[in-house]
Amino acid sequence: MKYRSQYGCRKGREGTVLFLVVMMILSLSTVSLISYGLLVTDVSINRNQVNTSRALYHADAGIKYVKRVVESELEQGHTLSDILSNLQVHAPDGLAFDSVNEFKTVIPERLFEVQVVGRSEKANTMVEASLRRRNAFQAGIFGHHLTDVYPHAGVRAYDTRVHPEPWRSQVPGGASIGSNVMIDMHTSALVDGSFMLGADSSGNVATCDDCGNGEIMLIGNIDPDPLGLNGGELDAEMQAASLVNDNHSVGHIHHHRLQLKPQQEETLTSGNYYLDNLELKSGSTLNIDSSEGPVRIFVKNSMKVWPNSTVNHGGLPGDFQIISPVQSEIKILPNSNYNGMIYAPNADVRVMPNGDYFGLIWAYEAEVKPSGAAYIDIALLEQFLLNELVLQHWREFRAN
Repeated sequence: MKYRSQYGCRKGREGTVLFLVVMMILSLSTVSLISYGLLVTDVSINRNQVNTSRALYHADAGIKYVKRVVESELEQGHTLSDILSNLQVHAPDGLAFDSVNEFKTVIPERLFEVQVVGRSEKANTMVEASLRRRNAFQAGIFGHHLTDVYPHAGVRAYDTRVHPEPWRSQVPGGASIGSNVMIDMHTSALVDGSFMLGADSSGNVATCDDCGNGEIMLIGNIDPDPLGLNGGELDAEMQAASLVNDNHSVGHIHHHRLQLKPQQEETLTSGNYYLDNLELKSGSTLNIDSSEGPVRIFVKNSMKVWPNSTVNHGGLPGDFQIISPVQSEIKILPNSNYNGMIYAPNADVRVMPNGDYFGLIWAYEAEVKPSGAAYIDIALLEQFLLNELVLQHWREFRAN
Protein backbone atom coordinates (compact mmCIF):
# COMPACT_ATOMS: atom_id res chain seq x y z
CA MET A 1 0.00 0.00 0.00
CA LYS A 2 1.33 3.42 -0.95
CA TYR A 3 0.96 6.56 1.09
CA ARG A 4 1.05 10.23 -0.24
CA SER A 5 2.78 12.55 2.09
CA GLN A 6 0.68 15.54 3.21
CA TYR A 7 3.84 17.55 3.19
CA GLY A 8 4.31 16.93 -0.54
CA CYS A 9 0.83 18.21 -1.29
CA ARG A 10 1.46 21.27 0.76
CA LYS A 11 4.67 21.94 -1.12
CA GLY A 12 2.80 21.71 -4.41
CA ARG A 13 0.21 24.16 -3.28
CA GLU A 14 2.88 26.53 -1.98
CA GLY A 15 4.61 26.45 -5.38
CA THR A 16 1.41 27.35 -7.13
CA VAL A 17 0.74 30.25 -4.80
CA LEU A 18 4.30 31.49 -5.23
CA PHE A 19 3.91 31.38 -8.99
CA LEU A 20 0.67 33.32 -8.82
CA VAL A 21 2.23 35.93 -6.54
CA VAL A 22 5.17 36.37 -8.86
CA MET A 23 2.87 36.72 -11.86
CA MET A 24 0.76 39.25 -10.01
CA ILE A 25 3.85 41.27 -9.10
CA LEU A 26 5.03 41.14 -12.70
CA SER A 27 1.61 42.24 -13.92
CA LEU A 28 1.49 45.09 -11.44
CA SER A 29 5.01 46.10 -12.41
CA THR A 30 4.09 46.07 -16.07
CA VAL A 31 0.99 48.17 -15.43
CA SER A 32 3.06 50.54 -13.30
CA LEU A 33 5.68 50.87 -16.00
CA ILE A 34 3.03 51.50 -18.64
CA SER A 35 1.28 54.03 -16.40
CA TYR A 36 4.57 55.73 -15.66
CA GLY A 37 5.39 55.89 -19.37
CA LEU A 38 1.98 57.36 -20.13
CA LEU A 39 2.37 59.83 -17.29
CA VAL A 40 5.80 60.91 -18.53
CA THR A 41 4.42 61.29 -22.05
CA ASP A 42 1.43 63.26 -20.79
CA VAL A 43 3.67 65.52 -18.71
CA SER A 44 5.93 66.04 -21.72
CA ILE A 45 2.95 66.89 -23.94
CA ASN A 46 1.57 69.28 -21.35
CA ARG A 47 4.98 70.88 -20.95
CA ASN A 48 5.27 71.36 -24.71
CA GLN A 49 1.79 72.85 -24.80
CA VAL A 50 2.66 75.20 -21.97
CA ASN A 51 5.86 76.25 -23.71
CA THR A 52 4.04 76.75 -27.00
CA SER A 53 1.47 78.94 -25.24
CA ARG A 54 4.26 80.88 -23.54
CA ALA A 55 6.03 81.33 -26.86
CA LEU A 56 2.78 82.68 -28.35
CA TYR A 57 2.46 85.07 -25.41
CA HIS A 58 6.01 86.34 -25.95
CA ALA A 59 5.41 86.75 -29.70
CA ASP A 60 2.19 88.68 -29.14
CA ALA A 61 3.86 90.80 -26.46
CA GLY A 62 6.66 91.43 -28.96
CA ILE A 63 4.15 92.82 -31.47
CA LYS A 64 2.80 95.17 -28.81
CA TYR A 65 6.33 96.20 -27.85
CA VAL A 66 7.24 96.95 -31.47
CA LYS A 67 4.05 99.03 -31.70
CA ARG A 68 5.04 101.13 -28.68
CA VAL A 69 8.58 101.64 -29.98
CA VAL A 70 7.38 102.83 -33.40
CA GLU A 71 4.79 105.14 -31.81
CA SER A 72 7.52 106.64 -29.62
CA GLU A 73 9.66 107.32 -32.70
CA LEU A 74 6.70 108.91 -34.49
CA GLU A 75 6.14 111.19 -31.49
CA GLN A 76 9.70 112.43 -31.92
CA GLY A 77 8.87 113.60 -35.44
CA HIS A 78 10.48 110.83 -37.49
CA THR A 79 8.76 109.58 -40.64
CA LEU A 80 7.50 106.04 -40.66
CA SER A 81 9.74 105.13 -43.62
CA ASP A 82 12.86 106.35 -41.78
CA ILE A 83 11.84 104.50 -38.64
CA LEU A 84 11.30 101.18 -40.39
CA SER A 85 14.50 101.40 -42.41
CA ASN A 86 16.68 101.82 -39.30
CA LEU A 87 14.75 100.18 -36.48
CA GLN A 88 16.07 97.23 -34.48
CA VAL A 89 13.91 96.02 -31.62
CA HIS A 90 15.34 93.76 -28.92
CA ALA A 91 13.31 91.97 -26.27
CA PRO A 92 13.25 93.83 -22.94
CA ASP A 93 13.64 92.09 -19.61
CA GLY A 94 10.80 89.68 -18.97
CA LEU A 95 10.07 88.94 -22.63
CA ALA A 96 11.62 86.32 -24.90
CA PHE A 97 11.42 86.99 -28.62
CA ASP A 98 13.94 87.21 -31.43
CA SER A 99 15.30 90.62 -32.33
CA VAL A 100 13.17 92.35 -34.98
CA ASN A 101 14.81 94.32 -37.78
CA GLU A 102 12.75 93.51 -40.86
CA PHE A 103 9.55 95.36 -41.73
CA LYS A 104 7.46 95.21 -44.88
CA THR A 105 5.93 98.48 -46.04
CA VAL A 106 2.46 97.93 -47.50
CA ILE A 107 1.37 101.56 -47.88
CA PRO A 108 4.15 104.15 -47.43
CA GLU A 109 3.84 106.16 -44.20
CA ARG A 110 0.60 104.38 -43.39
CA LEU A 111 0.67 100.58 -43.18
CA PHE A 112 3.39 97.98 -42.55
CA GLU A 113 3.76 94.31 -41.61
CA VAL A 114 6.06 92.71 -39.05
CA GLN A 115 6.79 89.20 -37.82
CA VAL A 116 7.88 88.36 -34.28
CA VAL A 117 9.14 84.94 -33.08
CA GLY A 118 8.46 84.22 -29.42
CA ARG A 119 10.37 81.50 -27.57
CA SER A 120 9.97 79.32 -24.47
CA GLU A 121 12.57 76.56 -23.97
CA LYS A 122 12.47 74.53 -27.21
CA ALA A 123 9.12 75.89 -28.42
CA ASN A 124 8.76 78.87 -30.71
CA THR A 125 5.77 80.61 -32.22
CA MET A 126 5.72 83.23 -34.95
CA VAL A 127 3.09 85.94 -35.07
CA GLU A 128 2.55 88.11 -38.14
CA ALA A 129 0.76 91.44 -37.77
CA SER A 130 0.01 94.52 -39.85
CA LEU A 131 -0.04 97.90 -38.13
CA ARG A 132 -1.71 101.02 -39.51
CA ARG A 133 -1.38 104.64 -38.48
CA ARG A 134 -4.71 105.92 -37.24
CA ASN A 135 -6.46 108.59 -39.31
CA ALA A 136 -6.87 111.87 -37.48
CA PHE A 137 -10.40 112.21 -38.83
CA GLN A 138 -13.06 109.52 -38.43
CA ALA A 139 -15.66 111.40 -40.49
CA GLY A 140 -15.71 113.79 -43.42
CA ILE A 141 -18.13 116.14 -41.66
CA PHE A 142 -17.93 116.20 -37.88
CA GLY A 143 -19.66 118.34 -35.30
CA HIS A 144 -18.65 117.45 -31.76
CA HIS A 145 -21.95 118.70 -30.34
CA LEU A 146 -24.15 118.49 -33.46
CA THR A 147 -24.02 117.49 -37.09
CA ASP A 148 -27.14 118.63 -38.91
CA VAL A 149 -28.16 117.86 -42.50
CA TYR A 150 -31.23 119.83 -43.59
CA PRO A 151 -34.00 118.93 -46.08
CA HIS A 152 -32.87 118.28 -49.62
CA ALA A 153 -29.21 118.67 -48.65
CA GLY A 154 -26.83 115.96 -49.71
CA VAL A 155 -23.51 114.56 -48.52
CA ARG A 156 -21.52 112.39 -50.91
CA ALA A 157 -17.92 111.27 -51.33
CA TYR A 158 -15.32 111.34 -54.06
CA ASP A 159 -11.58 110.74 -54.30
CA THR A 160 -9.33 113.38 -55.85
CA ARG A 161 -6.59 110.78 -56.23
CA VAL A 162 -8.76 109.27 -58.97
CA HIS A 163 -9.93 112.54 -60.52
CA PRO A 164 -10.37 116.06 -59.14
CA GLU A 165 -13.95 116.34 -60.44
CA PRO A 166 -16.50 114.72 -58.09
CA TRP A 167 -18.74 113.39 -60.84
CA ARG A 168 -15.78 111.49 -62.30
CA SER A 169 -14.44 110.03 -59.05
CA GLN A 170 -17.47 109.36 -56.89
CA VAL A 171 -17.14 106.79 -54.10
CA PRO A 172 -20.60 105.27 -53.62
CA GLY A 173 -21.28 104.76 -49.93
CA GLY A 174 -18.03 106.49 -48.99
CA ALA A 175 -19.40 109.60 -47.27
CA SER A 176 -19.31 109.81 -43.48
CA ILE A 177 -20.65 112.24 -40.92
CA GLY A 178 -20.19 112.04 -37.18
CA SER A 179 -20.80 113.53 -33.76
CA ASN A 180 -20.17 112.80 -30.09
CA VAL A 181 -23.61 114.07 -29.08
CA MET A 182 -26.16 114.20 -31.91
CA ILE A 183 -26.65 113.68 -35.63
CA ASP A 184 -29.87 115.13 -37.02
CA MET A 185 -31.07 114.09 -40.46
CA HIS A 186 -34.05 116.07 -41.74
CA THR A 187 -36.69 114.92 -44.19
CA SER A 188 -35.32 114.26 -47.69
CA ALA A 189 -31.73 114.76 -46.53
CA LEU A 190 -29.18 112.36 -47.96
CA VAL A 191 -25.91 110.93 -46.68
CA ASP A 192 -24.47 108.40 -49.09
CA GLY A 193 -22.46 106.48 -46.54
CA SER A 194 -22.02 106.02 -42.81
CA PHE A 195 -23.05 107.67 -39.57
CA MET A 196 -20.19 107.66 -37.06
CA LEU A 197 -21.71 107.76 -33.59
CA GLY A 198 -19.21 108.79 -30.97
CA ALA A 199 -19.81 109.33 -27.27
CA ASP A 200 -19.43 112.13 -24.77
CA SER A 201 -16.89 112.18 -21.94
CA SER A 202 -19.28 110.17 -19.75
CA GLY A 203 -19.62 107.41 -22.33
CA ASN A 204 -23.13 108.32 -23.47
CA VAL A 205 -23.48 107.26 -27.10
CA ALA A 206 -24.49 109.94 -29.59
CA THR A 207 -28.05 109.89 -30.90
CA CYS A 208 -28.96 109.74 -34.57
CA ASP A 209 -32.36 111.06 -35.64
CA ASP A 210 -33.78 109.70 -38.91
CA CYS A 211 -30.52 108.00 -39.86
CA GLY A 212 -32.19 105.19 -41.71
CA ASN A 213 -30.48 105.45 -45.08
CA GLY A 214 -26.92 104.57 -44.09
CA GLU A 215 -24.73 102.36 -41.95
CA ILE A 216 -24.56 103.32 -38.27
CA MET A 217 -21.18 102.73 -36.61
CA LEU A 218 -20.54 103.01 -32.87
CA ILE A 219 -16.92 104.04 -32.46
CA GLY A 220 -16.66 105.50 -28.96
CA ASN A 221 -15.52 108.99 -28.12
CA ILE A 222 -14.16 110.87 -31.14
CA ASP A 223 -11.40 113.30 -30.28
CA PRO A 224 -12.97 116.74 -30.94
CA ASP A 225 -9.51 118.24 -31.49
CA PRO A 226 -7.24 115.53 -32.93
CA LEU A 227 -4.72 118.01 -34.38
CA GLY A 228 -4.27 119.86 -31.09
CA LEU A 229 -5.50 123.39 -31.83
CA ASN A 230 -6.59 123.92 -28.23
CA GLY A 231 -3.24 123.88 -26.49
CA GLY A 232 -1.57 121.15 -28.54
CA GLU A 233 0.79 120.80 -31.49
CA LEU A 234 -1.32 122.78 -33.93
CA ASP A 235 -1.70 125.59 -31.41
CA ALA A 236 2.08 125.86 -31.26
CA GLU A 237 2.20 126.08 -35.07
CA MET A 238 -0.41 128.83 -35.04
CA GLN A 239 1.55 130.81 -32.46
CA ALA A 240 4.65 130.46 -34.62
CA ALA A 241 2.71 131.60 -37.71
CA SER A 242 1.59 134.73 -35.85
CA LEU A 243 5.27 135.74 -35.72
CA VAL A 244 6.62 134.36 -38.99
CA ASN A 245 4.27 134.03 -41.97
CA ASP A 246 3.82 134.76 -45.66
CA ASN A 247 1.35 137.66 -45.31
CA HIS A 248 3.78 140.07 -46.98
CA SER A 249 3.40 138.26 -50.31
CA VAL A 250 -0.32 139.13 -50.60
CA GLY A 251 -1.38 142.63 -51.62
CA HIS A 252 -4.85 142.43 -50.08
CA ILE A 253 -3.61 141.50 -46.60
CA HIS A 254 -3.38 144.55 -44.35
CA HIS A 255 -2.74 144.39 -40.61
CA HIS A 256 -3.48 140.66 -40.49
CA ARG A 257 -6.76 141.13 -42.32
CA LEU A 258 -7.75 139.78 -45.72
CA GLN A 259 -10.89 141.29 -47.21
CA LEU A 260 -11.86 140.92 -50.84
CA LYS A 261 -14.49 143.32 -52.08
CA PRO A 262 -17.16 142.28 -54.62
CA GLN A 263 -15.61 140.89 -57.80
CA GLN A 264 -12.07 141.22 -56.45
CA GLU A 265 -9.62 138.37 -56.94
CA GLU A 266 -6.53 137.27 -55.01
CA THR A 267 -4.09 134.39 -55.27
CA LEU A 268 -2.32 132.78 -52.33
CA THR A 269 0.84 130.79 -53.00
CA SER A 270 2.21 127.94 -50.93
CA GLY A 271 2.90 128.88 -47.33
CA ASN A 272 1.43 129.80 -43.95
CA TYR A 273 -0.74 132.88 -43.44
CA TYR A 274 -1.93 134.40 -40.19
CA LEU A 275 -5.10 136.51 -40.16
CA ASP A 276 -7.22 138.16 -37.53
CA ASN A 277 -10.13 138.27 -39.99
CA LEU A 278 -10.98 136.74 -43.35
CA GLU A 279 -13.90 138.04 -45.38
CA LEU A 280 -14.75 137.33 -49.00
CA LYS A 281 -17.48 139.62 -50.30
CA SER A 282 -20.08 138.60 -52.89
CA GLY A 283 -18.61 137.52 -56.19
CA SER A 284 -15.00 137.59 -55.01
CA THR A 285 -12.49 134.86 -55.85
CA LEU A 286 -9.68 133.45 -53.75
CA ASN A 287 -7.32 131.36 -55.86
CA ILE A 288 -4.87 128.86 -54.42
CA ASP A 289 -1.52 128.17 -56.07
CA SER A 290 -0.24 125.00 -54.41
CA SER A 291 2.42 124.17 -56.99
CA GLU A 292 5.10 124.28 -54.27
CA GLY A 293 3.04 122.93 -51.40
CA PRO A 294 -0.23 123.45 -49.51
CA VAL A 295 -1.66 126.76 -48.36
CA ARG A 296 -2.63 127.16 -44.70
CA ILE A 297 -4.50 130.12 -43.27
CA PHE A 298 -4.70 130.51 -39.51
CA VAL A 299 -7.74 132.69 -38.71
CA LYS A 300 -7.79 134.09 -35.18
CA ASN A 301 -11.12 135.91 -34.94
CA SER A 302 -13.68 135.60 -37.77
CA MET A 303 -14.30 134.20 -41.24
CA LYS A 304 -17.14 134.72 -43.69
CA VAL A 305 -17.62 133.74 -47.31
CA TRP A 306 -20.41 135.78 -48.92
CA PRO A 307 -22.81 134.58 -51.67
CA ASN A 308 -21.45 133.79 -55.12
CA SER A 309 -17.86 133.69 -53.90
CA THR A 310 -15.35 131.10 -55.02
CA VAL A 311 -12.50 129.60 -53.01
CA ASN A 312 -9.86 127.39 -54.63
CA HIS A 313 -12.05 126.66 -57.63
CA GLY A 314 -10.73 123.65 -59.56
CA GLY A 315 -8.05 123.02 -56.93
CA LEU A 316 -7.61 120.03 -54.68
CA PRO A 317 -9.22 120.36 -51.23
CA GLY A 318 -6.12 118.89 -49.63
CA ASP A 319 -4.05 121.84 -50.84
CA PHE A 320 -6.00 124.45 -48.87
CA GLN A 321 -6.61 124.49 -45.12
CA ILE A 322 -8.44 126.99 -42.93
CA ILE A 323 -7.49 126.54 -39.27
CA SER A 324 -9.32 128.59 -36.67
CA PRO A 325 -9.87 128.49 -32.88
CA VAL A 326 -12.87 130.88 -33.05
CA GLN A 327 -15.98 130.06 -31.06
CA SER A 328 -18.38 131.89 -33.36
CA GLU A 329 -19.99 131.05 -36.70
CA ILE A 330 -18.15 130.34 -39.92
CA LYS A 331 -20.53 130.62 -42.86
CA ILE A 332 -20.24 129.51 -46.46
CA LEU A 333 -23.15 131.58 -47.82
CA PRO A 334 -25.54 130.65 -50.68
CA ASN A 335 -24.25 129.90 -54.16
CA SER A 336 -20.64 129.85 -53.01
CA ASN A 337 -18.09 127.28 -54.10
CA TYR A 338 -15.47 126.19 -51.59
CA ASN A 339 -12.67 123.63 -52.05
CA GLY A 340 -10.64 122.87 -48.94
CA MET A 341 -10.60 121.88 -45.30
CA ILE A 342 -12.07 123.89 -42.45
CA TYR A 343 -10.66 122.81 -39.11
CA ALA A 344 -12.45 124.82 -36.43
CA PRO A 345 -13.13 122.55 -33.43
CA ASN A 346 -14.73 125.36 -31.38
CA ALA A 347 -16.85 126.97 -34.10
CA ASP A 348 -20.23 126.42 -35.74
CA VAL A 349 -19.53 125.84 -39.43
CA ARG A 350 -22.54 126.25 -41.68
CA VAL A 351 -22.82 125.51 -45.39
CA MET A 352 -25.79 127.71 -46.29
CA PRO A 353 -28.56 126.92 -48.84
CA ASN A 354 -27.35 126.11 -52.35
CA GLY A 355 -23.73 126.30 -51.25
CA ASP A 356 -21.27 123.74 -52.59
CA TYR A 357 -18.53 122.47 -50.32
CA PHE A 358 -15.74 120.13 -51.39
CA GLY A 359 -13.34 118.74 -48.79
CA LEU A 360 -13.73 118.21 -45.05
CA ILE A 361 -15.34 120.02 -42.10
CA TRP A 362 -14.31 119.53 -38.47
CA ALA A 363 -16.23 121.74 -36.03
CA TYR A 364 -18.14 122.05 -32.77
CA GLU A 365 -21.35 122.16 -34.78
CA ALA A 366 -21.51 121.36 -38.49
CA GLU A 367 -24.55 122.12 -40.61
CA VAL A 368 -25.42 121.57 -44.26
CA LYS A 369 -28.43 123.80 -44.87
CA PRO A 370 -31.38 123.06 -47.24
CA SER A 371 -30.31 122.24 -50.79
CA GLY A 372 -26.68 122.54 -49.80
CA ALA A 373 -24.23 120.01 -51.17
CA ALA A 374 -21.14 118.67 -49.44
CA TYR A 375 -18.66 116.40 -51.19
CA ILE A 376 -16.19 114.68 -48.89
CA ASP A 377 -12.76 114.12 -50.38
CA ILE A 378 -11.57 110.66 -49.30
CA ALA A 379 -7.98 111.63 -50.11
CA LEU A 380 -8.19 114.55 -47.67
CA LEU A 381 -9.86 112.36 -45.05
CA GLU A 382 -6.85 110.05 -45.16
CA GLN A 383 -4.22 112.77 -45.49
CA PHE A 384 -3.82 113.51 -41.79
CA LEU A 385 -2.34 110.74 -39.66
CA LEU A 386 -1.82 110.43 -35.92
CA ASN A 387 1.24 108.98 -34.20
CA GLU A 388 -0.89 106.11 -32.97
CA LEU A 389 -0.82 102.64 -34.53
CA VAL A 390 -3.85 100.39 -34.91
CA LEU A 391 -3.66 96.60 -35.23
CA GLN A 392 -5.06 95.84 -38.68
CA HIS A 393 -4.32 92.12 -38.93
CA TRP A 394 -2.94 89.39 -36.63
CA ARG A 395 -2.34 85.69 -37.05
CA GLU A 396 -0.27 82.86 -35.63
CA PHE A 397 2.03 82.06 -38.50
CA ARG A 398 3.93 79.00 -37.27
CA ALA A 399 4.32 77.01 -34.05
CA ASN A 400 6.94 74.39 -33.15
